[in-house]
Amino acid sequence: MKAVGFGINRFHQLGPQETEGNGAEAVAFPATGFRDIRCGGSFTVVLTEGGGIEVVGVVNGRIFPKLTPIPISLPIRVKQAACGKKHTLLLMEGGVVMSFGVGFFGQLGHGDDFCHSAPKLIEALNPKQIGAEACMVAAGGSHSAVLFENGHLFMFGLNRNSQCGVSARCDSVLMPTLLEGGSEKEGGKGKSSGSSGGGPSGYGGSRGPSKIIHVVCGRSHSALVTAGGELYSWGGTTYGRLGVQRTLPKIQPYPVRVTYFDDKRLQVVKLVTGDFHMVALCSDGGVYTWGYGSDGQLGQASLFHFRAPKQVDLFADQGVNIVDVECGGLYTTAVDDTGGMWSWGYGDGGWLGIARTEDGEPPNFESENPTEFPFIEDHEIVATFMSQMCVIVPKQVKQLIGKAKVLYTRCGDGHCIVASEG
Repeated sequence: MKAVGFGINRFHQLGPQETEGNGAEAVAFPATGFRDIRCGGSFTVVLTEGGGIEVVGVVNGRIFPKLTPIPISLPIRVKQAACGKKHTLLLMEGGVVMSFGVGFFGQLGHGDDFCHSAPKLIEALNPKQIGAEACMVAAGGSHSAVLFENGHLFMFGLNRNSQCGVSARCDSVLMPTLLEGGSEKEGGKGKSSGSSGGGPSGYGGSRGPSKIIHVVCGRSHSALVTAGGELYSWGGTTYGRLGVQRTLPKIQPYPVRVTYFDDKRLQVVKLVTGDFHMVALCSDGGVYTWGYGSDGQLGQASLFHFRAPKQVDLFADQGVNIVDVECGGLYTTAVDDTGGMWSWGYGDGGWLGIARTEDGEPPNFESENPTEFPFIEDHEIVATFMSQMCVIVPKQVKQLIGKAKVLYTRCGDGHCIVASEG
């Protein structure tokens, strides 16, 4: 595999380049012999074939101008990494979890608010005590999640919007805390006895009991997917980012089911989230988006926010089969079955791989009343009072066509790494 990067390189998150970078031109990312790559706010983590990690960019206040190995105190391999804005979780062999980076809100899971420059074992997530091995880690703005094979989901870190599934009266969750089950009862407390099966959280809904198999963390919200393909979300509700069509309070302290996918009998295959928007790849091959949309990150030819999931029509209309999706803070990327890369959303810094003037100078849309332009016809790139470049419908990254088959994309706040064959 090889990799290229797009976007800002002010802190060398794309590796050593000749300029700081604010362009849409692809630059070679210096990783070789890697198994995976993950992007944080302004840093990049590379998982090596040997089971270690290397970092580039800003980690815990220190700038790494080139890929630098980070020592791991345990003699075991890294299986998976998850990067938040300024912290990283590592899933290790044997199902143990380590963390490093900024820990001001307890997002490292060590019971304090200390920062760590090297990975440290999260002792509270000992597989022997929990009765299962960890199988997935996720990181958001300043909070974290660890999922275990038996369906236990532990969360910790910043909780001002109840993104850890704990009452908002608790600003920070310093110790990993078991997420309790969702409730669909009117005014329910979000408690569950777990007796419905499928794990301690008792999720299931219309398709019967089902355990948690996937979790994602946004800036101030979280969501999970069950083995039955159902979706639950909680935390900050503004902009409709939870995908729940009924009226919710500003903060949703316990998981609620996104019933849109029940009604359509759609199974969520992959779920990803940006700061304030979410994207689901579903069993029908459709890409569905919802949440904050003022930068075009929903791909709906609109600057609207969407409370309910809505399919991105362009892919179906053009017969494009999407096989993978990812989110940056305010943008979205996708990969089709031919190895083509697509991107849309806020793109002032070039991380979309699309030049601002690719289709001519973008028209300017400014209004205090967004209902004046709910859907924008005949334009793919527009400018607003907040941005010089919003790609409002998915566009294929032309400079990669015919050069390599894209395997996956990884998105940070202002940079994007693209892995391809060869």
